Formats: sequence, structure tokens, C-alpha cells
Amino acid sequence: PSATGHLSATGVDTASLLKALKVETLAMTGRSSLSADVTAPFRDWASIIGGARIDAEFVSRDGTIRGFSPKVFTSSGTRPLADGLTGTTVPYTALEAKIATAGANVRLNGLTIESSNGVLAASGDLSVIDGNVAIRGRYDSQAAKTASSQAAFTTSKPIAFTIGGKWPNPDVTTQ
Repeated sequence: PSATGHLSATGVDTASLLKALKVETLAMTGRSSLSADVTAPFRDWASIIGGARIDAEFVSRDGTIRGFSPKVFTSSGTRPLADGLTGTTVPYTALEAKIATAGANVRLNGLTIESSNGVLAASGDLSVIDGNVAIRGRYDSQAAKTASSQAAFTTSKPIAFTIGGKWPNPDVTTQ
């Protein structure tokens, strides 16, 4: 036997949603929508927890994120992700996340954060059991265009990054 379900909510106050979910690392404002499909075997608690599958999508518009700064992606090298988990408040025009879980494994199928400063896009895997994090992405800043007397205007290049290691202290490596 198995159980299936669907959850859908729109016009949700994002700050209240994160508070209800006990998310304390980040604070967000704005209005959001959330949808999720859940399937789980229904034999015993172990099979429910180990075999549950969730496909979820979170979309938020015109809000702010406090406790995360995309500046952690703007210089090359390796540094702790914690360096970007600051009290900085970043406004965004759009934030979308799609995740899928299978038991204790979480697949970030896509995360996109758009703001006046640029676009951050990422995907990857997280393990709830051992804390492994393996995420790849890119940050495309909206830096001012530059030019020289011999060349046309150019914009900055997107910055590729990885987030890897053990949660809660993974590292960010940018190129």
C-alpha cells in the first residue's frame, strides 16, 4: 500500500511560512506560492520515512532575503559558505526553487534568484543522513558595461561556483 497527496498554496506570506517551518538561518519577505506532491509506502514508519518521495516547487516574487549575500560568489578561490551567511539584506524580483526528495536524499533540481545585482542559478544534491553537499551553479552579476577605445562594450562574465563538503559548513569554490 502507498499514500499520495498534493499540497498547493498561493499568496502565502513568506516570512510566516519560514517561521512555521522553523527555518531560522534565513529571513525572507514577499509573497510566495508552494506546491508539492508526496508519495510514500504505507507499511510502517521506517518504510514511510525511507521511501517517501516529494516533488516540490517554491516561487516567490518581489521580496528580500536576509542572512545570505551573493557576494560570497564574486571573488575566485575557496571560502566557507558561512562567509555569505551574513546579516545582509538582498532584494529579489524572483526566487524559484524546485526540489525532489527520495528518502534522505534531496535533489535541488533548480534554484534561481533574480535581483537587480544579478542572477544566481544552482542545482545539486544534499544528503540528510551524512550531510554531504554537492551543488554547482553560476552567478551572473549585472556589473556595469565597460569599453575601451579599441573595443565594443562588454559585460562581466558569469562566475561558475561549486558548494561542497559537509553541512552545516560546506565550502564555496569560485573560478
